[in-house]
Amino acid sequence: MKKSTKKFLITLGVLVFVSLSIYVYNGLTFHTCCAKPVPPAPIGENLDGEADPNRMALDMTVWRWIDSRNPAGKFSLALNTDGTFVIWTDCNSGSGTYTSTDTGIGGAISLSPIVSTEMACGGSHEAAFKDLLQSATAYQFNGRGQLILDVKGGAKMMFN
Repeated sequence: MKKSTKKFLITLGVLVFVSLSIYVYNGLTFHTCCAKPVPPAPIGENLDGEADPNRMALDMTVWRWIDSRNPAGKFSLALNTDGTFVIWTDCNSGSGTYTSTDTGIGGAISLSPIVSTEMACGGSHEAAFKDLLQSATAYQFNGRGQLILDVKGGAKMMFN
């Protein structure tokens, strides 16, 4: 077998494994046309009224990034109770593990390096999204039902 063919088959196998792992791990559904995962419908949102930050949890919903680089809402994050996370962007999906300490309405958080598909997409803000997530140090919830990640350097990421 040619070296380039072998490399292609190994890469294809890894992509299939990652895709299936994400599917099996999170019970996600896929578009039949392109096998891109679709996040489950969010639960626990109450963005129109007051939300109680004391009752909120990292794993209560699929969090959608609120940012001018995400006008279509395609960048999202799911933090699971087993310490794993999944991300979706306008181009790829990925996963990893995280650790957090809960102090009531927030705490410390750290995300592992993200293992993701590597489809090339021009004009995507995926790299910025992933870099910000990787540098998250703390989280908190606010009264609007939003998750706020504190990022090294003083930046913040907001999700609803």
